[in-house]
Amino acid sequence: MLNAKDTALYTAVVTPFTESGTVNYAELDSLLHEQARAGNGIVVLGSTGEGMALSEEEKIALVKHAAGLNLAVPLLVG
Repeated sequence: MLNAKDTALYTAVVTPFTESGTVNYAELDSLLHEQARAGNGIVVLGSTGEGMALSEEEKIALVKHAAGLNLAVPLLVG
């Protein structure tokens, strides 16, 4: 398990949406992989990530999706 203290920088990523208003998972994957390649920890669903605009079901799906990527950096949920 990764330790949150192992990473000096955490990026609060935005939550990209499609034109129809659903989460754009392809674009989200791109953002998360870019941060992981840089060695940055990742924060999803914070105030930067438009978390307040999502339903509980959408939030759960997004967190499961992000965690399922098995990135080599810590993932925090805001």
